[in-house]
Amino acid sequence: MAPDNDASPDSADDATTARPPMGEEVGSAFDEGQLFGAFEDGDVFESRDFTPRDVQEMLRKDGKARTIEQVLTLPVMSAGWTIEASKGDTGEADFVRDALTRPANAGGMSTPMTLVISQAAAAALYRKAFFERTFALRGGKVVYSKIAHRPVTTCEVRRDPTTAGFRGFRQFPYRPGGMLATDADNQDVDWVDIPPGRAWVHIHGQHRDPLVGISELDVPLWCHTLKQKIRYLWYSFLEGQALPKAMVSHTDIGTAREYARTVNRLKNSSVMAKPSQVSVEAYESSGKGASEFQAALRWLDGEMAQSVLAGFTGLTEQATGSYALSKDQSDFFLMSRKAAADELAAGITSWVIADLVRFNYGADAAMPHFEFGPLSDVSVDSALTTLTTLAGQQSSSLPAEFVLALAEKAAGYLELDSDKVRDALERAAQRAEERAKAGDVQAAAGAKSAEAAADAAMLNGVGQLADKVAQKKQGERGGQPRNGGRGSGTPGVAGSGPRTLGSARG
Repeated sequence: MAPDNDASPDSADDATTARPPMGEEVGSAFDEGQLFGAFEDGDVFESRDFTPRDVQEMLRKDGKARTIEQVLTLPVMSAGWTIEASKGDTGEADFVRDALTRPANAGGMSTPMTLVISQAAAAALYRKAFFERTFALRGGKVVYSKIAHRPVTTCEVRRDPTTAGFRGFRQFPYRPGGMLATDADNQDVDWVDIPPGRAWVHIHGQHRDPLVGISELDVPLWCHTLKQKIRYLWYSFLEGQALPKAMVSHTDIGTAREYARTVNRLKNSSVMAKPSQVSVEAYESSGKGASEFQAALRWLDGEMAQSVLAGFTGLTEQATGSYALSKDQSDFFLMSRKAAADELAAGITSWVIADLVRFNYGADAAMPHFEFGPLSDVSVDSALTTLTTLAGQQSSSLPAEFVLALAEKAAGYLELDSDKVRDALERAAQRAEERAKAGDVQAAAGAKSAEAAADAAMLNGVGQLADKVAQKKQGERGGQPRNGGRGSGTPGVAGSGPRTLGSARG
């Protein structure tokens, strides 16, 4: 296309600074071959997924599957969580925190938030987790009365037929007697619509399949099906090995068959008479075929574990192994669980917290966000070791930012405000540096410069923080503090000014 010679430089500048076109999306998130259960009232409904029933059956019968289920869900279920305030917060975070944690008998939700999180974490097994949200008024504010879980096998997601946008879901409610209380006359049970304003569907693995999600147990379920077939063959083989076999010999085949039928009818303590020309001999196979069945089952168990990065679960089943290798694998596995936890946290922020803030503070209010704590205390142990080492020094070549980052991690383990801890350490270091520059000999004792005095003051506060973490970890394990109980609190962290390292650590 030829350039427009009449176009002026000013119009070109206007074109580059113009706003993008506004409007709704025109593409679609549907994939080729997408299946639907129904098309009604201008919406499409995803087919109900009955695979979760197979998963439930597998979890009831397969010990390896139960192990994998627990390593998939327990890290998220047992992790601590918090609701963090955003910039410009005017009480939104405190309100949401109270609304989600208040006990039921004090006006809170009848479904504790820990239960909701555990049920939502099961989406890693069943692809989705469906919830119906019900609201109530408390003190003039809108709160949740219940975030009720709905079985995935009874629900279908409702979507826009053009863009696949979420429009809630519907449930086929199974009731005692097969009827609704309001339909007792005609005994007709119909679908119940859960509109988007009350619906929350957590879809696991949206990075791979944003509409249907993924199940971490797809490969384990396939392996379990093969294991059932191998087990049947193995048990049949073992039964054949356990039952006695006999071989009847005679020069006449008819006579041999007659006595073979007699031998076959023998029961316990039975007696059979036979002429000397007939011989009856027991025979057995070697039984070595059992090892092939066992090897196939072990391979399938390994395939189940490795499909979810949980190969470390089979370490105790081996005659030899490496703890270091297991630790590396478990750390990598926890990275995958952290990604799943972050996905769930984003869902809770968008579908649980956002509506509470919007209903009570308006659409422009500061939005708190949901965060999971560390899924393992390995990182805390590493930080504690480094902090303890630093605390024994008067100066450090490490950047102050690195030391402060370690202190923040330790403060998070102690459930302290990490920002306040960081500010306190920085204030203590700044005061020490100012005193040293002013000629305060006591403040700069043992330090060759004002910068060294600031470094010593920061390490002093870090040492006290490390003592606190050590005391807490020893208390959780039922032992004694590693410093013999000499910890003197965290006055340096609290901003009371620097002290010498000797007085801080006993």
